[in-house]
Amino acid sequence: MAYVPPTGTNEPLRKLRSRVYGELRAIHSNTDRDDVIRVVRKYPDANWKRLWTNLHTAWISDTQR
Repeated sequence: MAYVPPTGTNEPLRKLRSRVYGELRAIHSNTDRDDVIRVVRKYPDANWKRLWTNLHTAWISDTQR
């Protein structure tokens, strides 16, 4: 799943659409690593299995997740 940051204060809608389109193209061109999200690739040393388990079992609001 790709993450596209929200629009900036002065960013036009056309620029956001361009970023979303670029992200979707990157996902389709990188077919062999679709199952690994970007944050996991960026920080491979983190214990992601433990982090996801803690995140889903702890009671926090959806905005904090």
